[in-house]
Amino acid sequence: MTTVDQQLANLVIRQYRSLDHEEVVQLYLNGMRSYSFEGEDEASKTLWEQVRQASVNSDLADIEGVYLTSGGNFWVAVVSSSDREEEVIAMVGLQLHSGDLGELRRMSVKEGYRRVGLGRKLLKHLEDWARTHGLKRVKLSTGSTSLLTSVVQLSVLMATVKQPEFCIRQYAPQDQEGVNAVFIDGCEFYRDSFPSHVQEHWTEFIQEGLDGDLSRILSAYIAPGGNFWVVTTPENSVHKVVGIVGLEDKGDGVGELRRMAVSSAFRRHGLGRRLVNELETWAKDHGFTKIFLMNGGPKEDARAFYRAIGYQDVGMKVVSVEPHVEVFQLAKQL
Repeated sequence: MTTVDQQLANLVIRQYRSLDHEEVVQLYLNGMRSYSFEGEDEASKTLWEQVRQASVNSDLADIEGVYLTSGGNFWVAVVSSSDREEEVIAMVGLQLHSGDLGELRRMSVKEGYRRVGLGRKLLKHLEDWARTHGLKRVKLSTGSTSLLTSVVQLSVLMATVKQPEFCIRQYAPQDQEGVNAVFIDGCEFYRDSFPSHVQEHWTEFIQEGLDGDLSRILSAYIAPGGNFWVVTTPENSVHKVVGIVGLEDKGDGVGELRRMAVSSAFRRHGLGRRLVNELETWAKDHGFTKIFLMNGGPKEDARAFYRAIGYQDVGMKVVSVEPHVEVFQLAKQL
């Protein structure tokens, strides 16, 4: 077995993480430079370098915002060395353009790992994810006829997939069990990302939320002038709650966005964006001029989502001394 074969035995295709950024950019640059032609004049070389740098400064500078938080995805293929360090050897992105159309972008495989089927594996991974997340079509733009042919052979045009039906409406008392389940699911999703001293109090934190404002949504949110929304989808003849968000009225035209959560099984359907849009539209119609939110700890992906839809960082504060918990405040003028 060759060294490459041995490394590919440990191949993992996973979602992009911020720690991958430097390797992803270098992989893109090296891949683009491999298409350079011998005998290029200096003007052509300069032009191509400008094109490459423009890409580095555009979508590749904000992979979370352009791909992940906007409803698409971005994957890297990694292999582990003997000391367990990961090396990014291939990548591909799927940018969402509409509810059912995505664009395949930034496909690249590291030199030394080409011609071993990595491109096909990445495309299959992308296609499978796209189908399960409601996309019907994936397009690409390329100057390479051979790549275009291979992609067509891999059936990038998706078979029609019935998308889940979603309804966003105001909370009703019969939603309470579903609201609690979504809140718990959302909290558990982030449990492992927090330091151990915070995790020790995680169950206590969840229970405080359930026993606090979430146990009195009508009086905590709706009656004082705010609101609370749920996303539901039909399941076994009932409407299951799969997303939640609340707007607490703080007075003087200011509202606090709270309790945003989407069930793990229904993420990447654009529900977070739709919930915030519903909240903001309602807030404008009811005299709110500013929305702020508090986002805690290491949840950088969540903050990237809010920044991508217009929220700006305005500060940080300590909300708990023991355990020590810091939260970031973001705000948006309506």
